[in-house]
Amino acid sequence: MISRVLIVILSSLLVAACSSEETVDDPPVETQPVASVQDFAPLQGEKWVGSLTYLDYGSANRVAIPINITCCRFGDDFIEYVVMYPDEPQYDSTAQIRLSADGSTIDEHRLIMRNTNDDGSLTLTTVGTGEDNGREATIRTEYVIGAAQLLISKDVRYDDSEAYFNRNIIELSR
Repeated sequence: MISRVLIVILSSLLVAACSSEETVDDPPVETQPVASVQDFAPLQGEKWVGSLTYLDYGSANRVAIPINITCCRFGDDFIEYVVMYPDEPQYDSTAQIRLSADGSTIDEHRLIMRNTNDDGSLTLTTVGTGEDNGREATIRTEYVIGAAQLLISKDVRYDDSEAYFNRNIIELSR
């Protein structure tokens, strides 16, 4: 009788050991990173001052211009901000950053990374499809949000290329 019980127990252990189910030693299943409007809360308040550096396709040179941003309104799924170009006020505008209800996208691009940096700032990276210079492209955007630093970098990879290049970067502080 004991030998039958032992055989059943050993059989159960072997079946469990050979099963394809996740075990304690398996790495955790990756979860989709999410973002919320609260992640952008450090942007509220005083004006941000800095520069926009972009690739000028006409000359193939990098051009830096002064830029200021003030966040003026936060909603459930958006952040509205005013962009001011001190040397070219005719281009001043209002823009928004929009988040999906589940936090998986920013401006309709999938959030692929969320990281809290050693200095306490937050890095959010998105990737999606779009158009740049009249060509279909994959666009990767990185947001680094801190209490005194804001960086938004846009990298582009054309559909017929394997490499990304930096299209523009906004570097602001206060």
